[in-house]
Amino acid sequence: MPVLTEELKPAAALLAGLRQREPRLLLSENDQALTILPLQNCDRCDRAFRSAEHGLCRPCKGDVHDQGAEEPRPQEA
Repeated sequence: MPVLTEELKPAAALLAGLRQREPRLLLSENDQALTILPLQNCDRCDRAFRSAEHGLCRPCKGDVHDQGAEEPRPQEA
């Protein structure tokens, strides 16, 4: 077991606090490393989203931008 030096005490305290708050964030030896996907720009609305491939963001795939938008009504004279 490594010796806990004065230089390592702050890091050890931080790690202990993280273990108590979010144990799922700390990977065990059996877990695979998390893959961070690159940022892509949506082809329709130019929003940034994380994906392995180019394409549409989640709202554009479901046409959330178009829902609730009414057609402009012609003005009556």
